[in-house]
Amino acid sequence: MPLESTDSLNQNLTRNLRLVYQARRTTLVEFSRELGIGHSTLRNILHGQGNSTLSTVEQIAQSLGVAPQVLLTGQHTEDRLLSALLLLEAVDCLKPLDPGQQKQASILLSQLLELLPPSRLRFSE
Repeated sequence: MPLESTDSLNQNLTRNLRLVYQARRTTLVEFSRELGIGHSTLRNILHGQGNSTLSTVEQIAQSLGVAPQVLLTGQHTEDRLLSALLLLEAVDCLKPLDPGQQKQASILLSQLLELLPPSRLRFSE
């Protein structure tokens, strides 16, 4: 389902980060450590409370290996966002890349996903 483009940046961040959190099937504390932010900050974001700083958004995006715009916009469907994150996790060769290269790779993967039909983006569990 497409995300609403009329949502605020905070709403988009909440929705997109909640999707990632649910896909990871981890605890709040573990996920906050992975993202490099405090667990109370993460809880506030996941509940749509507060006003995240650009620095926090950049930290989260860098930790996930995505561009900050991916977290802040509603241009990606939930399926495509989750698929892109799964692909990033699956490609271990991206880990040694510096953050700028990881960002570029995530953008290229997102563009690749735009070319694929939705039926090809299903992952077995």
